[in-house]
Amino acid sequence: MTINWGWRIAIVYTVFAIATLGMVAFTLTKEVDLVRSDYYEYTLDHNKRMERLARAETAGAAVVSQDGALVIAIPMAVAGSGSVEMLRPSSKAEDRTITFDEVPGGEITIRDLLPGRWDVVVRWNRDGRHYELNASVVI
Repeated sequence: MTINWGWRIAIVYTVFAIATLGMVAFTLTKEVDLVRSDYYEYTLDHNKRMERLARAETAGAAVVSQDGALVIAIPMAVAGSGSVEMLRPSSKAEDRTITFDEVPGGEITIRDLLPGRWDVVVRWNRDGRHYELNASVVI
Protein backbone atom coordinates (compact mmCIF):
# COMPACT_ATOMS: atom_id res chain seq x y z
CA MET A 1 0.00 0.00 0.00
CA THR A 2 1.37 3.37 -0.98
CA ILE A 3 0.56 6.66 0.67
CA ASN A 4 -0.16 9.47 -1.75
CA TRP A 5 1.49 12.90 -1.46
CA GLY A 6 -1.49 14.52 0.33
CA TRP A 7 -1.28 12.09 3.24
CA ARG A 8 2.49 12.52 3.44
CA ILE A 9 2.16 16.30 3.78
CA ALA A 10 -0.53 15.86 6.44
CA ILE A 11 1.66 13.43 8.41
CA VAL A 12 4.71 15.72 8.25
CA TYR A 13 2.62 18.72 9.31
CA THR A 14 1.04 16.79 12.19
CA VAL A 15 4.42 15.53 13.45
CA PHE A 16 5.80 19.09 13.25
CA ALA A 17 2.81 20.53 15.15
CA ILE A 18 3.03 17.86 17.87
CA ALA A 19 6.79 18.43 18.24
CA THR A 20 6.26 22.20 18.49
CA LEU A 21 3.52 21.83 21.11
CA GLY A 22 5.68 19.36 23.02
CA MET A 23 8.60 21.80 23.06
CA VAL A 24 6.34 24.64 24.25
CA ALA A 25 4.92 22.46 27.03
CA PHE A 26 8.44 21.40 28.04
CA THR A 27 9.76 24.96 28.23
CA LEU A 28 6.76 26.16 30.23
CA THR A 29 7.47 23.60 32.95
CA LYS A 30 11.06 24.83 33.46
CA GLU A 31 11.71 27.44 36.14
CA VAL A 32 13.47 30.56 34.90
CA ASP A 33 15.77 31.85 37.61
CA LEU A 34 17.55 35.03 36.55
CA VAL A 35 20.68 36.18 38.34
CA ARG A 36 19.34 39.74 38.52
CA SER A 37 15.74 40.87 38.54
CA ASP A 38 16.73 44.50 37.87
CA TYR A 39 18.77 44.26 34.66
CA TYR A 40 17.62 47.65 33.34
CA GLU A 41 18.49 49.61 36.49
CA TYR A 42 21.76 47.67 36.78
CA THR A 43 22.89 48.68 33.27
CA LEU A 44 22.03 52.35 33.88
CA ASP A 45 24.53 52.33 36.76
CA HIS A 46 27.36 50.92 34.59
CA ASN A 47 29.71 53.96 34.58
CA LYS A 48 29.43 54.46 38.34
CA ARG A 49 30.09 50.74 38.90
CA MET A 50 33.23 50.92 36.71
CA GLU A 51 34.48 53.87 38.80
CA ARG A 52 33.86 51.92 42.03
CA LEU A 53 35.68 48.87 40.63
CA ALA A 54 38.65 51.01 39.53
CA ARG A 55 38.87 52.62 43.00
CA ALA A 56 38.92 49.21 44.69
CA GLU A 57 41.55 47.89 42.29
CA THR A 58 43.73 50.96 42.80
CA ALA A 59 43.42 50.59 46.57
CA GLY A 60 44.65 46.98 46.37
CA ALA A 61 41.53 45.21 47.67
CA ALA A 62 41.20 41.50 46.91
CA VAL A 63 39.08 38.41 47.56
CA VAL A 64 40.95 35.13 48.10
CA SER A 65 39.63 31.62 48.78
CA GLN A 66 41.88 29.63 51.11
CA ASP A 67 41.53 26.82 53.66
CA GLY A 68 37.74 26.71 53.66
CA ALA A 69 37.39 30.46 54.13
CA LEU A 70 36.84 33.43 51.87
CA VAL A 71 39.29 36.19 52.87
CA ILE A 72 38.38 39.76 51.99
CA ALA A 73 41.51 41.92 52.06
CA ILE A 74 40.74 45.65 52.16
CA PRO A 75 43.58 48.05 53.02
CA MET A 76 42.98 49.99 56.24
CA ALA A 77 43.32 53.30 54.37
CA VAL A 78 40.05 52.66 52.50
CA ALA A 79 38.26 50.27 54.87
CA GLY A 80 34.77 51.33 55.84
CA SER A 81 31.26 49.99 56.24
CA GLY A 82 29.69 47.78 53.63
CA SER A 83 28.42 44.36 52.68
CA VAL A 84 29.37 41.13 50.93
CA GLU A 85 26.94 39.46 48.52
CA MET A 86 27.41 35.77 47.81
CA LEU A 87 25.51 35.07 44.58
CA ARG A 88 24.90 31.56 43.28
CA PRO A 89 24.26 31.79 39.50
CA SER A 90 22.53 28.39 39.37
CA SER A 91 20.13 29.01 42.28
CA LYS A 92 18.92 32.42 43.39
CA ALA A 93 17.50 30.86 46.56
CA GLU A 94 21.07 30.25 47.83
CA ASP A 95 22.12 33.94 47.57
CA ARG A 96 23.36 35.53 50.80
CA THR A 97 24.15 39.08 51.92
CA ILE A 98 26.50 39.62 54.85
CA THR A 99 27.39 42.99 56.39
CA PHE A 100 30.95 43.81 57.43
CA ASP A 101 29.80 43.73 61.06
CA GLU A 102 29.12 39.99 60.65
CA VAL A 103 32.57 39.30 59.13
CA PRO A 104 35.13 38.93 61.93
CA GLY A 105 38.63 39.64 60.62
CA GLY A 106 37.44 39.76 57.00
CA GLU A 107 36.95 35.98 56.77
CA ILE A 108 33.76 34.23 55.69
CA THR A 109 33.48 30.48 56.26
CA ILE A 110 32.59 28.76 52.99
CA ARG A 111 32.48 25.16 54.20
CA ASP A 112 28.70 25.31 54.64
CA LEU A 113 28.12 26.63 51.10
CA LEU A 114 27.07 24.31 48.29
CA PRO A 115 29.85 23.23 45.94
CA GLY A 116 30.03 25.07 42.66
CA ARG A 117 30.53 28.60 41.36
CA TRP A 118 29.78 31.62 43.53
CA ASP A 119 30.02 35.28 42.49
CA VAL A 120 31.23 37.49 45.32
CA VAL A 121 30.39 41.21 45.27
CA VAL A 122 31.93 43.35 48.00
CA ARG A 123 30.62 46.91 48.32
CA TRP A 124 31.75 49.44 50.87
CA ASN A 125 32.15 53.16 51.36
CA ARG A 126 34.44 55.45 53.28
CA ASP A 127 34.28 59.21 53.52
CA GLY A 128 31.62 59.40 50.80
CA ARG A 129 33.64 57.37 48.29
CA HIS A 130 32.12 54.10 47.15
CA TYR A 131 34.12 50.97 46.31
CA GLU A 132 33.17 47.66 44.72
CA LEU A 133 35.04 44.41 44.25
CA ASN A 134 33.85 41.44 42.17
CA ALA A 135 35.25 37.92 42.21
CA SER A 136 34.20 34.42 41.19
CA VAL A 137 34.97 31.55 43.56
CA VAL A 138 34.63 27.84 42.88
CA ILE A 139 34.04 25.76 45.98
